[in-house]
Amino acid sequence: EFLEEVEGSFDVVLIDTPPEINGFPIWTAMVASHFVVQPIVPEAFASQALLGVQKLVMQVMNEANPQIRLLGYFINMHRKVGLHQAFEEKMQQLYGDQVFSTVIPNLVHFSEAINNGNPITLYKPKCQAAKLIRALAGEIMERITTQAKSKKKNRRRKGA
Repeated sequence: EFLEEVEGSFDVVLIDTPPEINGFPIWTAMVASHFVVQPIVPEAFASQALLGVQKLVMQVMNEANPQIRLLGYFINMHRKVGLHQAFEEKMQQLYGDQVFSTVIPNLVHFSEAINNGNPITLYKPKCQAAKLIRALAGEIMERITTQAKSKKKNRRRKGA
């Protein structure tokens, strides 16, 4: 209901949910959303959530929100270790263009910003962490714009 009230006031509304896949918050967020962007920590246990989220998106699409789409995955909390590098390569092989090119490393400025109570782009706007978040936001917006244009084109084809 809140999103309906503010629709038109914002270009984008981000809903960040707890990582549990089987909870009410994530279901509710997906029902209210147009797109899902899934962060992936490049480790085996965390990556098991991939299939669960894909399944949940399909369930929400079939039962409550036929408009929802998986916009893509971004690698988060990345470290320059062999395991993480191999994971990133495997994600690219399996999901190709669905993986955002911006990779978010595990940088101390993120923790500092959280402890300070500010987003990284306000806490230290010129640091590498802030630059990467802006780059990821740019990629997300580009994909949303592409999806919107594609949707308009499809509507015109159906109407013609």
